[in-house]
Formats: sequence, structure tokens, C-alpha cells
Amino acid sequence: MQLNSFIVAAILGMTATVSAAPGHHEHHGHEGSGGHKGAYFAANAPDSKGFPIKSIDAASISKLISKNALPKLSPGDNLALRGNFTSCDIDTNLDGTFDKKDLTTSNGPSTGNSGHEHKQLTIPTDLTCTGTSGDVKSICGFQCEGGHRPLHGAFALEANSKLLKREPKGKKKAAKKAKKAKKKAAKKAKKAKKAKQQAAKAAVAAGGDPDDADTSAGSSGSDTD
Repeated sequence: MQLNSFIVAAILGMTATVSAAPGHHEHHGHEGSGGHKGAYFAANAPDSKGFPIKSIDAASISKLISKNALPKLSPGDNLALRGNFTSCDIDTNLDGTFDKKDLTTSNGPSTGNSGHEHKQLTIPTDLTCTGTSGDVKSICGFQCEGGHRPLHGAFALEANSKLLKREPKGKKKAAKKAKKAKKKAAKKAKKAKKAKQQAAKAAVAAGGDPDDADTSAGSSGSDTD
């Protein structure tokens, strides 16, 4: 009887373990599961990973920020998506309206040692995000379709440094030098004009010819500094 009790207890334990397994698997799913914390991230900054939210609302966005899970991207960057999502919509001001619709995703490289494939969404170069949460500005929300369930999330849009046209160092230095020379020439011309006016006044006061004073002032004003 004691042996049979041990056998029954062992069977019950195995049954409980098997019953708990599906729930555990769902918690760590990769495609839209609410428990997966690395569901999306900036492809060029994978350390800051976002997690799925139930809806794009103030409370959910605030939670992402408090958990340091709001990826930062610039227009033209890629948002990596863990799952087989085929298209995404973007809410630019967090009002529940998707201003950018049916943005097609592309295949991204495998990530991590597991070799999981992911999709990626290229952020439009003309995108502007105006959503705010506390002190954080320029937030966009998004939803993606094609996985086991829709994925909702958000990201912050940073200045588009990639599209800024930076002048070569040599060109920038030459422009700075030319600006300085122009400023110096303007200062010199102003000084010469003042000297000319003073000379003219002195000539008139002395009963002389102002034209002679202008010539004299012009000659003195042409001296180099």
C-alpha cells in the first residue's frame, strides 16, 4: 500500500508539471505576447528593448518610460520586430489615429545566439512624432500585424542626424575665415566714413573746401590696421 501511494504521488506531480508548461511557454512567446520584453528595439541600439503594451494609451506609454523600455530612433532607422509581422501602422501623436498606415516590413538579420529571425520596420524619413508623456517628447505609437496577435508599442523619435548635411572641415574653416575678414572690412569702412565726416566738418568750420578734407580723410582711412 505504501509503494502504491508513492507511485500515485509521482504521477500527480508529473501531471501538474505538464499542465503548467503551456502557460509558461505563452509568457515567453516571441510574436505579440505581452510577457516578452524584447519584442522590439532599434536595430542600431539593441540594448534598449521595448515590450508589448495592450493599447497605445498614457498609462502604457508611462510604463514603458519607467522601465527604460522606450527605444529611440531617427527617421530612416530600422525598428527590429521579434516576430513574423508583415505590416505596421504609426500613430504620430498618441491620439488613437494611425497617420501612417500599411508600412511594409522587411526581413532583418538573425539576432542573438538563438538565431531567431526578425522583421524590421524602416522609419519614414518624413515622420514627425508629437506625442508626449511627462518630460519625454516626440513619441510615436505603433501597431503591427501578421504575428499570432497584433503588436502594440511605442518609440521616441530623435533628431535626424543622418539627413543633416555637414560641411567638410576645410570648407567650414574657410567660411569662418571669410566671415571674419568681412567683419573686419566693415569695421574699417565704418571708421573711414567717420573720419571723412569729421574732416569735412573741420574744413567747413575753417572756411576751407570740404572736397579737400574728403580727399585727406580718404587717404588716412585707407591705412591698414
